[in-house]
Amino acid sequence: MGADNLDDITLFLSDPVAARKKSRQDRDEFLEVTPEQLAASWATLLSGADLAALNDDLAEYMVSSMKGRPRTGRPGMVGRRMRPHGRLGFGFADISVPVQLWHGEQDRFVPSRHGQWLAAQIPGVEAHLTQADGHLTLLDHVPEVHEWLLERF
Repeated sequence: MGADNLDDITLFLSDPVAARKKSRQDRDEFLEVTPEQLAASWATLLSGADLAALNDDLAEYMVSSMKGRPRTGRPGMVGRRMRPHGRLGFGFADISVPVQLWHGEQDRFVPSRHGQWLAAQIPGVEAHLTQADGHLTLLDHVPEVHEWLLERF
């Protein structure tokens, strides 16, 4: 996991109030990031695979999609990451519909162990835990996911 995420989680565990404040500040700063600044903004989170995938078009898409989110009324990223699983309203073992899970070993946003853990929790999951992918490179698999969905639903 990238240092930025580790630092945020460590702060959340030691001082949730300070972490929420930092998360709001980070969000506001991120909303000012340009596509040209995105790689530097995510420096500790980008593996080599993700850095290679972050071309001009993807950077423009990522920045524009983030800027479309509301500035108020939503918890910061750390708050969303640290919610206990019980707040979902169901247990992973209760999932009875087909599920496909993709996670890349080179993901520095979300540790690959989390993908492995999820794969072990969801009954009948079709897990794709890839060695070559990071976080952003999973977008390359969207056509496969769409095909999978069309075959089942």
